[in-house]
Amino acid sequence: MSFSEIRVVRGPTINKGIITVVGIIPASTLVLHHYVPHRDVLKQEGYQRNPIENRISKLAHDLANKKVDLPTSVLLNLRNVQSDDVLVQKPNDNYILQLDPHKAENSHRLYVVDGQHRIRALKKAINDFDADISNIKIPFVCMVGADETREMEQFHIVNSNAKSVPTDLALELLKARYDKDPEFKSVVQMTGMQWQVDAQRMTEMLTSKNTIWKGRIRLPNTTKGETIVPSASFVRSLKPLLGTTTLFSGVNDINKQVQILDSYWKGIRRILPDAFDEPSKFSIQKGVGVDVMHSIFLIIMDHVRNNNDSLFKPESYAAFLNDALLELEGRNGLGESVSGVDFWRAGKNGAAGSFTSAAGKLRLSEYLRILLPDLVI
Repeated sequence: MSFSEIRVVRGPTINKGIITVVGIIPASTLVLHHYVPHRDVLKQEGYQRNPIENRISKLAHDLANKKVDLPTSVLLNLRNVQSDDVLVQKPNDNYILQLDPHKAENSHRLYVVDGQHRIRALKKAINDFDADISNIKIPFVCMVGADETREMEQFHIVNSNAKSVPTDLALELLKARYDKDPEFKSVVQMTGMQWQVDAQRMTEMLTSKNTIWKGRIRLPNTTKGETIVPSASFVRSLKPLLGTTTLFSGVNDINKQVQILDSYWKGIRRILPDAFDEPSKFSIQKGVGVDVMHSIFLIIMDHVRNNNDSLFKPESYAAFLNDALLELEGRNGLGESVSGVDFWRAGKNGAAGSFTSAAGKLRLSEYLRILLPDLVI
């Protein structure tokens, strides 16, 4: 078997005089030569976290079905070799990186500093799905001659300074891909993520239309200003409406869904107007409030329908919620009993702040359900 010859260019020289090269490597060559130095505590060697197998399997499946590309570079190292052993210089600072497949498990081993899941997914696509990856090429940066300490240093730099995409932006990008990519749309529909797309769309509509939420939901890459709840929190709060039953999601027109939800919140405002006039001083439109009020929304909606009232009129919801919201009682941070609008005051003057955990929100939802009048069928 002949050498694998990869065209590369000289990259920057990093700490301790280690040179780097940059190029594009065939996936089959990368799979053959790669090695992931996982951390072995007993041997006190390696530094990589153990891979997440579900993540690898999903990516391998998508690669085998040609649903994804891998355009981002991986970071590699040819450990303890001399540059002259693997690099042949060409004009204009170009080089040929020569890798001997017979040495793939020793001196020509490519140690993976960053990108193990992508490479392992390529390997799994070949072994488990018999995928043809002959046309797949992966961008890479490769250190030449660095030892394990230098690899570990670069691994730490990459991962300690990396920042994941914020959840609110990730949800917006999910919706954008859904709208523009028919194949991705099918994936979303098959994998149970449809509610996230719908919830993101509704959230954006609520804050852009003339609704009770206009200017109060903070969208991705926007300043806080006078907003009081991040869009990601609002999107997550809508899951009970969209993910478990067709009672609300069965309203096929998203514009009508937005109108219904806006009417629901306008009904709440009729009962607790002060909390909406100065929203930053109360918690009803913050995380705990939207989570709890959305968790009981389907009960309220079911009552309105059974009572033959309009889903688009705030008074339909206010009539059913009035007593429960006014009777809602708890102890604030000063040890005082507070109820009604005072329950929702922010900080130590209100009681809602003691219900911000997941368990707390669940308790508060149950408390409100108990206070609601019996549903007449």
